[in-house]
Amino acid sequence: NSKAYGILKISDDKIGDSPVKVLGTVEKPQPEKAPSRYAIIGRYVFEPVIFDYLARTPKGAGGEIQLTDAMTQLCDKGGLYAVNLKGCRYDIGNPFFYVKAQIDEALRRPDLAEPLRAYLKTL
Repeated sequence: NSKAYGILKISDDKIGDSPVKVLGTVEKPQPEKAPSRYAIIGRYVFEPVIFDYLARTPKGAGGEIQLTDAMTQLCDKGGLYAVNLKGCRYDIGNPFFYVKAQIDEALRRPDLAEPLRAYLKTL
């Protein structure tokens, strides 16, 4: 759902196991205008230089300094890369997905899985 996330413009068609150069980002584009199918999901590892960019970044949305604005500056300088994270990710900003995440995690716990399954069968 590209309308819910920032989308990466990347140097290759797809992200494999190796880092890929990020050329830019597009915030919540319409699906037909998304530059890739890779969303920004809020997991970052930055060099300390990010703090220099943040210090020079004017306040943006909500009167706050936006990390994504500093990331755009890094892209312009050729210093932002993306990797494809494997695993499960939950968007807990949505109430249904928040509950789903809680249930999924509870079902992974030996002390909670069986009691939860028994409870869910009663619904």
